[in-house]
Amino acid sequence: PVLASIQDSSESSRPGTSKNLNAKSSRTAPATSLPKIKNKTAPKTPAGTIAVLKLIEILEPYMNYKLFYGNWFSSPGLTLELMNRGFQSISTVQINRVKGINFPLTAKKFSNTSRGSCESMVEHENNLVLVRWNDNRPVHLISSYMGHMPLVSISRWSKQTKKRITIDCPSIVNEYNRHMGGCRL
Repeated sequence: PVLASIQDSSESSRPGTSKNLNAKSSRTAPATSLPKIKNKTAPKTPAGTIAVLKLIEILEPYMNYKLFYGNWFSSPGLTLELMNRGFQSISTVQINRVKGINFPLTAKKFSNTSRGSCESMVEHENNLVLVRWNDNRPVHLISSYMGHMPLVSISRWSKQTKKRITIDCPSIVNEYNRHMGGCRL
């Protein structure tokens, strides 16, 4: 399975400089509050956070690296910790790990919105963005450098019409999907 994807987005990145990175662990991260994130890693650091932080030890900070990882590793605390260490990131996030967020629509009402609907919230103190997008079901992403705008058009299969339809997709989802699919540096 894909565990993490790290992209060197600096202008001087050269082809053929890829490195494979793998990490495994056996426990999930506890809930973390987005509005009041501490600048230090919690005393009981979740295994997913430890795995990602271990993988980036080989990277030089503040070199415009962008990290992409799945929701098993993700939490607002990890996103903030990476930002404090000089790395940008986008990840899917399990919404139960993000406490204190009040999107305009409840989860149930948002699930009933049309495909392609999107909501976004910015946590101004730490400059984190949380995006909720409705594809087949709601998808939640967190980022330290990108929001939902601009929207791009993508093609999806519709069970109702039995043909491909075009829906709006936030740029954060497009960026995440473009870079997930393998472990590379």
